[in-house]
Amino acid sequence: MPKLAAPWLVASFLAHLALAQAPGASSGPAQVTADLRGTIADAAPGRVRVTVWHDDMYKHAVEPIAEGFAAADGTFTFRAVPWFRGHSWGSHAVVVVARQPGRVAVRTLRGDDAPIAAIALAMQPTIELRGTLRCADTGKPLANAWIWPSTFATADQPYAMWLTSPLLPWHATTDAEGRFLLRELPPMARIQLLAGGRDHARTWVEVDELQKPVEATLPRGGRITGSVRMPDGSPAVRVPVMACGNGIGYGHAQTDEHGRFEMSSLAPDVYKVFATADELTTIAVTHIEVGAGEEVAAKPVQMVVGGFITGRLLDAVTGQPFVPGPGCDVAMYGPARGDGGACECTPVLPDGTFRIRAPAGDNRIYLRGAGGYSEPSEVVLVEEGKETTVEWRLQPPPSKRAKPAGGQPQR
Repeated sequence: MPKLAAPWLVASFLAHLALAQAPGASSGPAQVTADLRGTIADAAPGRVRVTVWHDDMYKHAVEPIAEGFAAADGTFTFRAVPWFRGHSWGSHAVVVVARQPGRVAVRTLRGDDAPIAAIALAMQPTIELRGTLRCADTGKPLANAWIWPSTFATADQPYAMWLTSPLLPWHATTDAEGRFLLRELPPMARIQLLAGGRDHARTWVEVDELQKPVEATLPRGGRITGSVRMPDGSPAVRVPVMACGNGIGYGHAQTDEHGRFEMSSLAPDVYKVFATADELTTIAVTHIEVGAGEEVAAKPVQMVVGGFITGRLLDAVTGQPFVPGPGCDVAMYGPARGDGGACECTPVLPDGTFRIRAPAGDNRIYLRGAGGYSEPSEVVLVEEGKETTVEWRLQPPPSKRAKPAGGQPQR
């Protein structure tokens, strides 16, 4: 029986969405390209179609960037595929999908160390998920509601792959009886679905028993309307806007040619709203209370140029640059997000440096995922148009400290 997603998984998903909105990220074409090579195992007789998808978390869009067929020996190559480097991985991911009738394989590639020269895909039999969506208030079936898998989890990894938007053909719309059918899905250990409708809130449904029909209820949702302004006061045209609640509520939209937006399918919650645009950051509008069935007009969201916080991380014992592990980043709260939830993030690069755009004013930055090293935090005063530098000396965990002749770690 499906259930609402566990809070830690929801938090991971929201953190991922927040990461997608990191200022300085670009939604434009990648500035570099890469050659992708891989091998497909366990395919059935016949051709295998391979599609490379770009998950642009900045725009909340998943779009194909390359497609072809594997060779008879199971190998495939894509040359000069649009690619990403360094900090840009904070708002982009690449998903490789191999398909043939009844079989599928999926792999997510992200980061400068992704194995793009040896992508290993193992085909497995596909599965189907079917079920019914109902209104939580009335119990009646919901017609024209949407549902799609946002997170695929394996037995040993809680979120092996996530998507910020539906990946074709893995999405469905309910019929008049609220029924849906999702076909040709990869047989992961768990699949987390995201469902919603114009008048019903986005709802995560975690499915642990893939053989059983999904029965889920969606609460009534609300809306936020508003506008976004550029630094000179002109309308911010076609920019992404996001809302994040104090609980699990979130929403996203894009402004129109007049800089206006409407976000629907919002769970009852207290929201903050912010926008993103190339080479700019934002001043969030906070404390927007949205109830079931309500439409709330928010104050205008203001885009600003801001400044930058740049830093370097050193091992406090050796004095050498800190070499981060996977998932190490610097997170930030401040005028662009307010407090609580939806922090901004930037990856720590292999040389131990980081850089993040921030509005003028006090911004609190802190290190995450440092593999047992100390995780410092500080408030940094940013000035408009200027760059502020910080240096953190990280204390290694006892297991990584040098040991003297006596065998005890140095203190």
